[in-house]
Amino acid sequence: MMALLILFMHINAAPSGFRQAFPEEYKKALTYLTARQSSIARISKKCNTDWKEVIAIGFPELVRYSIFQDFLETKADELLYIRGGAGLADFSIGPFQLKPSFAEDIENRWLKRNDLKNIDFKYSTADAFEIRKQRVERLSDIEWQLKYLNAFYLLAADRCAQLQITDKAERLHYSATLFNCGLNSDDTKVKAWATKNTFPYGYKHHGTQFNYGNIAIEFNQLIHQSMK
Repeated sequence: MMALLILFMHINAAPSGFRQAFPEEYKKALTYLTARQSSIARISKKCNTDWKEVIAIGFPELVRYSIFQDFLETKADELLYIRGGAGLADFSIGPFQLKPSFAEDIENRWLKRNDLKNIDFKYSTADAFEIRKQRVERLSDIEWQLKYLNAFYLLAADRCAQLQITDKAERLHYSATLFNCGLNSDDTKVKAWATKNTFPYGYKHHGTQFNYGNIAIEFNQLIHQSMK
């Protein structure tokens, strides 16, 4: 895990377009991860995942969080969701910008699987209001954000296996794109989205943007280079 610290020390070398466009936010995101290396390593070890790929999938959102942190949803959105669910308010929470609907989907898929017991997503209550309240609390905690991210990684790995995507870089790019456009997206949508530059402002923005999957690939490569 020293790789993140070494990467932080050398991050100014040969900046890419994305790093060049958001240098301070990129460093801020890396600083955030460096301070939480022990949690990243511990949860990935428990889930038997590759922490470098897990973090690479979520890293672009972490940078985006640094860019738009002052403009993100407020407590009012949380209260709307708790009262009425994702149909009333579905908003991004925390450093990896996870939505309640994303968490619900992960939980439902996870609980249907008998082979995935690394993380306990069960709630101590059957009350829908209380579950939504606890879900928001989970998503506001970095440990839980990492658990959801690791769970997504494993579910995405299953999807890649079904599609016979075996190349590591291609698999990471597909998984990152799936994370960006939604776990319920079909293969046609994911492949179409994988070619688009819509990050970080969204598809309606006409200025310079970047490809989410490519950002994840580059960050993963930077981590590997820092470990040599």
